[in-house]
Amino acid sequence: CGKLENFTIPRASEMRWPWQAALYRRSNGVKDANLRKGAWVLVCSGALLNERSVVIAAHCVTDLGRSSVIKVSDLKVVLGKFYRDDERDDKSLQHLHISAVIIHPNYDPILLDSDIAVIKLLDKARVSNFVQPVCLASSSDLDLATIDSRIVTSGWRILSNPKAPGYKNETIRAGLVLPVDSLLCEQQYEENGIGVSVTESMFCAKQASGATSHICPSETGGIAAALLPSTTSTELTWQLVGLVSWGYDKTCHQDLYTGYTKVITFKDWLEKNMK
Repeated sequence: CGKLENFTIPRASEMRWPWQAALYRRSNGVKDANLRKGAWVLVCSGALLNERSVVIAAHCVTDLGRSSVIKVSDLKVVLGKFYRDDERDDKSLQHLHISAVIIHPNYDPILLDSDIAVIKLLDKARVSNFVQPVCLASSSDLDLATIDSRIVTSGWRILSNPKAPGYKNETIRAGLVLPVDSLLCEQQYEENGIGVSVTESMFCAKQASGATSHICPSETGGIAAALLPSTTSTELTWQLVGLVSWGYDKTCHQDLYTGYTKVITFKDWLEKNMK
């Protein structure tokens, strides 16, 4: 898991992230000229953990403010994706049906605490150059502040207009983010008239300044991974540290903070549900 050739920070935005899993939901006729009833809409992305399991934020597989799961027949996972436009990736894509969605028992749809779920795939993912699992961060005492130079958030623009001129060439977005102090994060939201509490199972981060990045962290519905030493070898591997959970950043302003689910907190639960 967690292997990626030729990674360099300046190239982060051109990389294919082989564990990135796009979650699609069938549209129920949203009042939007671009969406016909039954069309598949990209709503979020998660990370492939093994051939049959994807981890994703729980809010992606539930309706707003609810904790009951959307019908699995209205969801599907697409692996091996790089372009936002489905017609661009045909050779590497795997469209997979879902057999079950397991939401964390402590998920709070209002506070977005324990915002994490496991998607069980009906079809096995085929591991290839384009599709590989990410590692789970192994150390439970991992201090995110010490790895701040290497956390990469990646995901697709969710609110993308197929009629926009650049749509055909739009690819996955990625960029470096830096963890920030929880109190500063709460304070910033407070100043913007939004009360949030950053719990033990969350962390906040903002875009790294000066880093080449074309992310809008809160709209990517994405994942955050870091290049870390593995417990079994001296090699560095990509380990999943976060899932984009909440944010209010519509302007893509570099100084605004986004809330992430701290994946490390849920390692035991994930491993149990990956079997």
